[in-house]
Amino acid sequence: MSRKIEACVEQIGSAKYDDVKKANAIETQCILVTRVLAKNLTGWEVMEILAGSVSQSDVIFAEFTEVLDTIIGDSEAPASIRFQTLQLALTYMCGVAQLSTGAYFLRRDFFPSIVSFVKAPDLEQYTFEAIMFLAILANYHKSDAARLNPYLRRIKECTDGDFMRKLCWASNFALGTSIKAYQDISNDSLTSTLVSSLGSVITRLRPDRALSFTSQPVPRNKFKDM
Repeated sequence: MSRKIEACVEQIGSAKYDDVKKANAIETQCILVTRVLAKNLTGWEVMEILAGSVSQSDVIFAEFTEVLDTIIGDSEAPASIRFQTLQLALTYMCGVAQLSTGAYFLRRDFFPSIVSFVKAPDLEQYTFEAIMFLAILANYHKSDAARLNPYLRRIKECTDGDFMRKLCWASNFALGTSIKAYQDISNDSLTSTLVSSLGSVITRLRPDRALSFTSQPVPRNKFKDM
């Protein structure tokens, strides 16, 4: 398995953009990574399978992240190849979740490449995926090592207005989609939910209801689509 991974990485990095082998290698790598990471392995096991051994992991993953970063940020690369490479990077980070092997993507600074990708006119339709990739990187070990995550700092210090506007758009889009999905499941409007919740809080503040903790009835159709 590790030999196949290494061969794919080499082909992705060396083949020309108009060579079909490059696109095929990216697709093959994406399939291999997806299948391996679907097995709920530990970080050590991921290193053993993808890199061949723990001792070789630094070299293999350094080359892997370098190749991905280079293509994602290459303005001369075809849009299809850049997006396909972004999908591979996104697939990997989603698969490893908070495993130790995700740290290799913190050693390599993908932020400039992501900014370049988001601002590219021919990649505008893939803005959401690029911002999602950045969000996943920024949330890696966020709770216990926030100061060690370089992407949190890069976002905080970013002064690129165009990029930040697109980042906010993607965030608002995700939030709006989540709210709509919740409303579809609960069959409840945002306004009525807020009014009901606020009314319940105010009612409980009344002296005669301060100690009343009667649970509210659950609507019959609350889980109709689940």
